[in-house]
Amino acid sequence: MKTLTLALDDELYAALEEQAGITGLPISDIATEALELWLMAGELDETELAEIDAALRDLEESGEAEEFFRNIRQELDAE
Repeated sequence: MKTLTLALDDELYAALEEQAGITGLPISDIATEALELWLMAGELDETELAEIDAALRDLEESGEAEEFFRNIRQELDAE
């Protein structure tokens, strides 16, 4: 695993801190997941992106999003 240092504006860092507080995940995990999703999004078409957005909204509304992302992290770590 590599370490990366980023310079973030205060607003972006505050958003990361807020998500960390909500999810209980470390900021580094949230940033890593965001980068992975961003990189993956470049490989998807508009229909796939819309389906992902809808699924994420459903997960957030149901409260299952945290478990969902924890499972994805475990799958990625296992690869």
